[in-house]
Amino acid sequence: MNIAFFTNKLQSEQGFLLVDVVVAIVILSVALLAIHSLFVQAMQETILARDYTQGSNLARTQCELLKTYPPQYWANLAEPSLMDFQANREEGMSRYSIQTIATPIADEHLVQVVVRANWQERGNEYSVQFLTFCPAL
Repeated sequence: MNIAFFTNKLQSEQGFLLVDVVVAIVILSVALLAIHSLFVQAMQETILARDYTQGSNLARTQCELLKTYPPQYWANLAEPSLMDFQANREEGMSRYSIQTIATPIADEHLVQVVVRANWQERGNEYSVQFLTFCPAL
């Protein structure tokens, strides 16, 4: 093969038109925009999942601490009562409010304890609730 063959071959190649390049850029931009919105939604869901996990951990901690109370403590409970949070809060957990309501169950020698962690994120209110029973004498 000679050099003239390769020279003629290179000169016959036209390449891409400007319209082809613009169409390719538009298609690529639409695809990237769709992918970007998926990333934003995934980040929002990750933040919400983190909040649920932290709220659940606070409520679980409260339940576990209340289970250590002796049955005599629960026996003295005559009506539904609101209880304070029993544990020390870690840094960054102040945005969660913990509500604990203990309600004696008549004729069962049990106290129903409901622990609810509440928080707000982007104008919406969220909560997670745990329920446990403690023995009363």
